[in-house]
Amino acid sequence: MRYNEVVKNIVILGGGFAGLRAAQDIGNEVRRRGLSNRYRVFLIDRNPNHTFTPLLYEIATTAETLADRRKLCSLVAFPFKDLLENTEVTTLREEVTALNLSTKTINFPRQSLIFSYLLIAAGTESNLFDIPGLAEHALTLKSFDDAIRIRDTIEKAAHTDTEKLSVVIGGGGPTGVELAGEIRLWLGELSEAGARLSDTEVLLVERSPRILPGFPNRFVRTAEQRLKKLGVRVRTNSDISEAREGAVSLTDGTVIPAHVLVWTGGVRTPAFLEHLPFTLNPQGRVAVTPTLAASSDGHELHGIYVAGDNADIRYPGSSEPVPQVAHAATESGKVAAKNIIREIERAEGLGNRLPLPYRPWRYPYILPVGGKYAIAKIGLFVVSGFLAWVFKGIVELAYFLSIMPVFSALRIWFRGLRVFIKNDRLG
Repeated sequence: MRYNEVVKNIVILGGGFAGLRAAQDIGNEVRRRGLSNRYRVFLIDRNPNHTFTPLLYEIATTAETLADRRKLCSLVAFPFKDLLENTEVTTLREEVTALNLSTKTINFPRQSLIFSYLLIAAGTESNLFDIPGLAEHALTLKSFDDAIRIRDTIEKAAHTDTEKLSVVIGGGGPTGVELAGEIRLWLGELSEAGARLSDTEVLLVERSPRILPGFPNRFVRTAEQRLKKLGVRVRTNSDISEAREGAVSLTDGTVIPAHVLVWTGGVRTPAFLEHLPFTLNPQGRVAVTPTLAASSDGHELHGIYVAGDNADIRYPGSSEPVPQVAHAATESGKVAAKNIIREIERAEGLGNRLPLPYRPWRYPYILPVGGKYAIAKIGLFVVSGFLAWVFKGIVELAYFLSIMPVFSALRIWFRGLRVFIKNDRLG
């Protein structure tokens, strides 16, 4: 099937924080301006849902007795058809097999699509760095199904006859730290509930000299103290060199038991970006202009934008990259959408507004570290404990309100609150 009618196609690759925001904004503008007969908006994603990834660590540590799979899915995975119900957006569940910028053609396994405007916001994938055995024996956390797989694996391991259960988490970034703290508390709860465990251990392995590379010193120290209090063992300056059934080997030759192995040690951009004439940084992110237009050898590619984790965005006057956090991705999606609409305005003779630059700011970020405890950096201040955990919940509600009707947002947030209040131990 080919979408190659006279109408012009606006294509958004990826339905994460940046892609969804852009799809909603562009779809609304196309409808508001009466351009639906001349422009069609497509959102392409391999999944049928927008996943609220900041809560995946909760899904991975919520016992089935507390909430079944269907209920948990409704709290973090929201169908695109519902979120885009009143917009001029067509969703396609596809995966990109090839992208040709010269012919402006995107190929999928079952069809192809010709675009006039393109926004790449395809997110990231787990990077296993070709470590032997990792693909076969490690669990990752990038989707709802991944989270359920972690939960089920830990519950099964906890109810075997093993005397000591060892959970190893490879990668001491935010996801690894979140999981380590929550799993540590959950294992203690499973032991008290009758699991056949006499001892449990959670080991966090990080290749850098400290966990949370790139985070401020005070933030890192607070996280280290919290993990220590919970009983999480941290091993820095170490890396996993091989994984096999029940154990991992480190680069220094140490062999460590691993009844459950979770890999959070790195991400990479989708493979199709590597074959395009973009300027890429070492992490595979696309160089962009201040307006988020894609760049090739220093030249702006008109009509092609990149947002979210796929864009190499730096703070003005600095080489420091903007962190890959939800708020930054959402804001970049907004700006890219505005600039696509402004290009359309100029093409249709509806206006001549200049492209809008993306001006990133020091976004606050929040890291939950086991139970009703989080660490929040807001400007120059670092706040930790229960109040930071409450702030986390408020931020989550604000996001839901930004992408869905008020009643739906409140309903989902309160349902999640009831589950996660029970799940989040005071620790």
